[in-house]
Amino acid sequence: MKKNTIIGIIVVIILIILGILVIKHAENRDNLAPKAKQYSIIVKTFIPSKENVTLTLPYLALIQSDNDVMISSRIAARIEYLKTSGTTVSKGEIIA
Repeated sequence: MKKNTIIGIIVVIILIILGILVIKHAENRDNLAPKAKQYSIIVKTFIPSKENVTLTLPYLALIQSDNDVMISSRIAARIEYLKTSGTTVSKGEIIA
């Protein structure tokens, strides 16, 4: 029993010494590695000022009017004048 205990302690001590040697070797290898280069960083700067800014976001869209009107005649005729699109008209006003 005493012999097994002494062998176990010696094995543990050897493992600890080997672990320390492996760690020291890894530290030396890290110290021998080349140092990282430091590159200069170029940035643009500006002086902040207080201004009114309008935020606009571009969107693709299809716009359809709810108030479209089809113009037709009860008799065969030719349209000689037509108001331009987007013009506001009131009731009773001649548009064509």
